[in-house]
Amino acid sequence: MQPSREDSLDVASLERWADLHLPGSGPLSADRLSGGHSNALYRLRRGPYEWILRRPPGHLNAAKAHDVVREYRVLASLDRTDVRHPRPVAVCENHDVIGAPFFVVEPVDGVVYHTMPADVSYLVDQMVASLISELALLHQAGWKTIGLADLGRPDHFTQRQVGRWYRQYHQYGGRDVPALTELASRLESNVPREARVPCLLHGDYGFHNVMFSRNWPGQVAAVLDWEMSTIGNPLADLGYLLAGWIEPGELDDWGEFGFFSLPFGLPPRALVADRYQAATGLEFDEDELAWFRALGRFKIAVILEGAFTRHIHGYGDDPYFAELEERVPHLARHGLAILNGRA
Repeated sequence: MQPSREDSLDVASLERWADLHLPGSGPLSADRLSGGHSNALYRLRRGPYEWILRRPPGHLNAAKAHDVVREYRVLASLDRTDVRHPRPVAVCENHDVIGAPFFVVEPVDGVVYHTMPADVSYLVDQMVASLISELALLHQAGWKTIGLADLGRPDHFTQRQVGRWYRQYHQYGGRDVPALTELASRLESNVPREARVPCLLHGDYGFHNVMFSRNWPGQVAAVLDWEMSTIGNPLADLGYLLAGWIEPGELDDWGEFGFFSLPFGLPPRALVADRYQAATGLEFDEDELAWFRALGRFKIAVILEGAFTRHIHGYGDDPYFAELEERVPHLARHGLAILNGRA
């Protein structure tokens, strides 16, 4: 993927910054990496050194979106935990260097599975176990003691979610999506009672944001993309993960747009929820988890609607964005199906 003009780098300016903040000397190269549809990633090389640079897109959809400085702070705090993550190296808040703030991390030797190739299907159970174990580690991390006491607003977290995301949807100033409005209404009318000890949340947890080790197949090497992390109800992460967990019998109805699915051996959602309960000691019922799964569909639908609005206004050239015209309503309908017990 070639960087669009809005996401291009001034390598000469970046090299001057690297002289002061990164090891090594001499020419610096920066190559755009594919695989993401939000923040832009570049592989930096200088002599024997290699890093990953992460910067926001050139056009933002919401005032707080793509806050890479905040994300870097979370990564730095995670250094004090056992949660696997890219190791932070340096952050730059000065827009004058490349036109936006950015941060640099160490590369991770791993692979992200957006779909599951058949040649690693025998690892599915190990991968799921590692995925849940990592989520439990995150939710049990002492967010106050690692310096994140002011990261979010845990009080009344669950009660605020629908209104918070619905307002963001309207801030885009785009099209009307009736299924999204209906889903918001259904969620708002049945918000679970807030009875959970708040924890550090990833906010976008799933196979798409986890690298699995090349040397230890089936084991999580690092959890990526912490821009949506906050403090709140742990079921928000679990529900988000399981919202996109399409089981074989549901593929015809909900697999149209390539939701992550493993028709050859995907553990049922109920089993995954049981594993999470065993790892954390957190108890919840099926209806409560279903609400958070539907919230997960609502949340990602809103986020993608923002990307679609950006696309129709001519920002960005990612062909994925064109699919969002149908994908967003599909996500909202899936959320309604979850609430109706049909998914």
